[in-house]
Amino acid sequence: MRPLKSMKFGIFVKKTNKEWVYIVFDGVKKLVVDYQVGDRDILTFDKVYQRIKQLNIKTIHTDNFNVYQNIEKDLYKHTTTKNLTPSD
Repeated sequence: MRPLKSMKFGIFVKKTNKEWVYIVFDGVKKLVVDYQVGDRDILTFDKVYQRIKQLNIKTIHTDNFNVYQNIEKDLYKHTTTKNLTPSD
């Protein structure tokens, strides 16, 4: 598998059913690499996070949601901003 040069971790929500879709997005190739549907909580985030740890990802961009504090800083460059994440 070719290493991903950039990864954008975005969250979208469909407000009618309160389920969140965590999306792992390759910002260079403009491809969805992985996703997870569920509640906006640490359990759902951890499911997708454990899978992306298997990929050769160097940078993760997120918003400031508190579960992202669990991203391991020694493994990834982690930036937090609303400019690099989708809005609803």
